[in-house]
Amino acid sequence: MFSVTKNKVWLLLLPIVLIIAGIIGLLVNGGFKQDIDFAGGTSMQIDIGRTLSGSEREELSKVYSDAAKLEVKPIVQTTGQAFDQVIVKSTTLNEEQKNLAFEAVKNKFSLADDALLSTSSQSASYGNEMKRNTLLYSLIAAILMLIYIAIRFEWKKGIMAVAALAINILVMLSVYAICKIPLSTTFIAAILTVLGYSINDTIVIFDRIRENTKRSKKESATQITEKSIWQSMTRTINTSITTLVTIVILYFMGATALKDFALPIIIGVICGSYTSIFVASPWWAAWSDVNYKAPKQKKAKA
Repeated sequence: MFSVTKNKVWLLLLPIVLIIAGIIGLLVNGGFKQDIDFAGGTSMQIDIGRTLSGSEREELSKVYSDAAKLEVKPIVQTTGQAFDQVIVKSTTLNEEQKNLAFEAVKNKFSLADDALLSTSSQSASYGNEMKRNTLLYSLIAAILMLIYIAIRFEWKKGIMAVAALAINILVMLSVYAICKIPLSTTFIAAILTVLGYSINDTIVIFDRIRENTKRSKKESATQITEKSIWQSMTRTINTSITTLVTIVILYFMGATALKDFALPIIIGVICGSYTSIFVASPWWAAWSDVNYKAPKQKKAKA
């Protein structure tokens, strides 16, 4: 049988390689691509009256961009109860550019004058404040989780659980950097969701380790952890697959706004399950067994 604890170094390499690739992607791309929620810009909501296909959204983006003379093509997201509306997000536009952009879209898709539902602009300072608050709240959540796990189990388990959470977030950021996906407020919501989901998987395995420790006090932490991981494996995989099926369906069948939320959740669930099984538990065991001495076996009588 494959040993998780013996191969912990190799298993840790996968998320590390992804994180390094993300850092390289950041350097090559000149940083993260950001939505107007972070970078600031103009958002225009238009009632199209029907659901647009992917090619039609691309066409709308080009018409909008050409009319407003934008250097960067805007992002078009479908919204509304019947997905018959679009939200066009672009860099900051003046009044003339807004009018030209809407007129071009109106003529292209034969819309009425009242098809323009709303227009709003957002400064970059709001996005910077949101990023600071996200970092602050994530740190507070991590500290509270560390305290909870330290009280319920022990402080070493708390540190390893928080380290696994940090790896999850770094992998999520790396995928966004590599794929040039713009960061938005939905990404923040996804991070906070994944934090809660991932810590639950880790606690389940730690709880099984605690139960097995009471029954096998002479075994090392590594031996108990190996046994506990395989006892929890089926439950963890089944839970993750059940969650992924729902989120994947949401990604492929939902509107653009739902896809922006579902994608980081998919990445986070996969990475969270991986680190709970292959990172947090085996590395805690290695740390706990630093001073472990196997019990001496009694010599058999001649």
